Amino acid sequence: MLGCCAVITPLALAQTPLTSGSTVTDSVRKNNWVYYTIQVPSTATMLEVDLVGTNNKDGDLYIKQGANPTTNDWDFRPNMPTSNESVVIDANSSPALVPGATYHIGVNTTDNGNAGYTLTATITDPNGSGGASATQRYRVVWVNDPSTTATVGWEQISGNAGTVYYDTVDHGTDAGSYAFSKTVDRQVSFRGMDNCFARLSGLTPDTNYYFLVQDGSGVSERYYFRTAPDTPQPFTFCAGGDSRNNRTPRQQANRLVGKLRPLFVSFTGDMINSDNNIEWQEWLDDWQETITSDGRVFPILPHRGNHESGGNQTVYNLFDTTSDNYYAINIGGNLMRYYVLNSEMSAGGTQLSWLQNDLNNNSVTTRHLTAGYHKPMRPHQSAKSEGSDEYNNWAQLFYDHGMDLVFESDSHVVKRTAPLMPSTGTGSDEGFIEVSASDPNATIYTGEGCWGAPLRAADDSKTWTLAAGSFMSFDWVQVFDDRIDLRTIVVNNQEANTGSNTDADPFAIPTNLQLWNPSSGTVLTVPGDGGTSTPIVNLSKEVAETGLAGNAGDELLYRITLPEGSYDLDITLTGGTGNADIYVKAGGIPTTTDFDLSSTGADNEESAFVTSPTNSIYYVLVKGTTSFSGASLSYDHADPTIEPVFAYGSAWNYKDDGSDQGTAWRQPGVTETWPSGNAQLGFGDGDEATAVQSGHITYYFRKVVNVSDLASVTGVEFDLLYDDAAVIYINGVEVHRTSLLPSGPIDYLTGTSTFSADNSVENVVVDGSQLVEGSNLIAVEIHNQNTSSSDISFDLSMKLLRAGGPTPPPATNLVHWNLDETSGTVAADSSGNSNDGTVSGATWSGSGVTGGALDFDGVDDRADFDLTNSGSFSVALWAKSGADGQSVYSSVFSNHTPNTGSTFQIDMGNGFQYRGSQTVSFGAAPLNTWVHLVVSCDGSTTKLYYNGQLVQTLSGVADTLFDGIHLGTNRNEGNFFQGSVDDFRFYDGALTDGEVSTLYSSY
Repeated sequence: MLGCCAVITPLALAQTPLTSGSTVTDSVRKNNWVYYTIQVPSTATMLEVDLVGTNNKDGDLYIKQGANPTTNDWDFRPNMPTSNESVVIDANSSPALVPGATYHIGVNTTDNGNAGYTLTATITDPNGSGGASATQRYRVVWVNDPSTTATVGWEQISGNAGTVYYDTVDHGTDAGSYAFSKTVDRQVSFRGMDNCFARLSGLTPDTNYYFLVQDGSGVSERYYFRTAPDTPQPFTFCAGGDSRNNRTPRQQANRLVGKLRPLFVSFTGDMINSDNNIEWQEWLDDWQETITSDGRVFPILPHRGNHESGGNQTVYNLFDTTSDNYYAINIGGNLMRYYVLNSEMSAGGTQLSWLQNDLNNNSVTTRHLTAGYHKPMRPHQSAKSEGSDEYNNWAQLFYDHGMDLVFESDSHVVKRTAPLMPSTGTGSDEGFIEVSASDPNATIYTGEGCWGAPLRAADDSKTWTLAAGSFMSFDWVQVFDDRIDLRTIVVNNQEANTGSNTDADPFAIPTNLQLWNPSSGTVLTVPGDGGTSTPIVNLSKEVAETGLAGNAGDELLYRITLPEGSYDLDITLTGGTGNADIYVKAGGIPTTTDFDLSSTGADNEESAFVTSPTNSIYYVLVKGTTSFSGASLSYDHADPTIEPVFAYGSAWNYKDDGSDQGTAWRQPGVTETWPSGNAQLGFGDGDEATAVQSGHITYYFRKVVNVSDLASVTGVEFDLLYDDAAVIYINGVEVHRTSLLPSGPIDYLTGTSTFSADNSVENVVVDGSQLVEGSNLIAVEIHNQNTSSSDISFDLSMKLLRAGGPTPPPATNLVHWNLDETSGTVAADSSGNSNDGTVSGATWSGSGVTGGALDFDGVDDRADFDLTNSGSFSVALWAKSGADGQSVYSSVFSNHTPNTGSTFQIDMGNGFQYRGSQTVSFGAAPLNTWVHLVVSCDGSTTKLYYNGQLVQTLSGVADTLFDGIHLGTNRNEGNFFQGSVDDFRFYDGALTDGEVSTLYSSY
């Protein structure tokens, strides 16, 4: 049984005791030692110790049973050139595991300075006190329809074979609550393991299935996998091969798979170096590194390589595939078909007959055809022999049926080819010639195997090679309706610092992910065909594609990519002669019978209009009804207005006492009495504006914002700063979760899978459907890895994306009297515009909101500045009433004297009150209490804000006639204000809700 995780900070030279699952973060100086001990239970079967460097120094791992190791006296020493080192001690290691013994672990460095590291010790104890099942080395395999079937495999360590309990609902480790169960279909002793396979069927497509294995000893941990969709929709997968016996890069690559969270993995052979017990057990141990912290297992499509030298039985007995190791499956309905081929048997004969028949039956109806096998047709390493058998039997067949993408291995190099056609004619090279990407039959070849095998020189490029290299890597593939995008993942020590995707967004590029960037480009795009051989042309906004021409029945295809929040998409075909029609579809290729919009007039004057686009990609098919020429196709769209709501550094209410807040805290309308502080909030980094308590896992933050004119909102954009993980809610609904948290329910004790980089930043755009008119609650919870974590960080900004015209210019601060003077008759302007005010009678006070203030006696005190304005404006000030019972006309501010139309004042009529074309209250005027008042007018609508919150919207009110700024007196100059004013500002434009909130929060 695996122990739970704890963080321990050791003392130098102390023998710090560890338990299973302990993770230590520390550093060691040159020629010094840090020591740990761990006792292995008498029932344990394995001890694994992993050292991962956290800086560019090389820490070294030593292990010895019964005594501290030294550089000259040790039992285990990986001796790797980096700080990523791993030791597995079990019955097959030398020396073998001694159950019940105490092992001493030492970390040393010969590098100058401090070598930082994390160290994890894990004990496998299947018969320990936790009652875990006697099972290990799990894998899920796809052999038949991946949308409805899957094979769950494992090693049965002892006792009778277990039973798989599974469900679409997560019941944790409560086997009795799972709706379905499956006993073993096949059990085979092979490579020193009792391999068990349960073949699940009748599954629901595109669904998470949670499962565990229960046997006589107990239950396993809970895992889950996802079935493939059975209809066309985008997905991702990883592909590569040749991991051999180089465990460090193999483990790094496996962990990267888990961070990418693909739908499945295609492994194109040579998993091991020698086809023996120890290497296969180690390989399956390392495969567990692909399993995510929340238990997701990624189905594998295993291929046989030449190092699977035991014959076809090796893959069959370890993965329960077909006995001859070749088969094909559809993924996403007819979106993609993948062929698992076997290059270690004859490419002709029965395999060729099967392949020909399958392609005949499926190539016409499938959009993307892909295949994988081990031995390349044309290796990019000079010492490797040509794959003549594969070339002679498959190359032309691939081209004839439009095989789009092929994954090869074996050479231990990296390559990408141009689109190819088999040819020995002029311009060909080694039996292939480059053809146009628009050729629907062309095949692109990639791979050649760098999942950990010893690297070789990429020294045999061809004229049609796009790029070649030599580094540890595998391919990450994103499949769309119209194309396949392929990126090559670089595998190295950077893996430890790479972020993780979520199940909700497996297409994202994780932070710090290293991608190959050859001169041909980071992304290799494979055009889709499968029903259309028409090349797709990308259109640009307001740039016409001219000279369109064709015969009756000819088709031209175009792609439109829209930015987030766009609206009013207007597509136009015009000009020329003849008759062509247009067909439009969101997210997929339109046909004359499958489209969202069409325009089929009697000439070339066609148009289609989409008010609210539902997809960021639209395709336009132009088809000739008769012959046509000289036509032009173009599109336009409206861009969203970006409206700030609040910026970094704004104020938040927060809860930092480690308590369980449940779920009510993130719901609107809930009253809380939490403390408040400006962001950045956190501890441990030294850049916090507000420090919170340390020692807790979860911290909670809340802010209320106002949203008006909700109908025009097309999206919400957040810029999130966090450490280690965060969840954002709008009105109680989760809209974003960062990658280090598990999916599903979480609570105040849910830690992250690992620590994040300090002050990680993510840009998040959501549709904003959770917003309501008026008051909205934005809530965020920040999670640490554990209670001993050294820091947390939180800040957030929010913007609204609105449908509308161009973004109005920002309001300019023309007057800013901070009123911090201590004497004199001048209110100095700090806006930089030299708009100083004249003080008459009012006295200076040292008790303002920030610094000083100006006190008014209610008799004749005032401050003035001549200013003419007749357009949009904003007035902002702090006011404090100094007496009850003041005249309703006693005014803090007025914009004109004498009283006339289209002017206003802020008086004491009903609390603090706006009196102009309409008379309405801001809110209460509590005695001797500062409140913040803002009037914002865009020339047609006036908004009133009280302490940062929108309280009144006055449609059709525009009291914009200014002759000056007048503090302390009304428009008739007969009713004076008794109280104080601080930090007065005048703007020549309308402040937005967000700008007002940010201004208020800045004090």
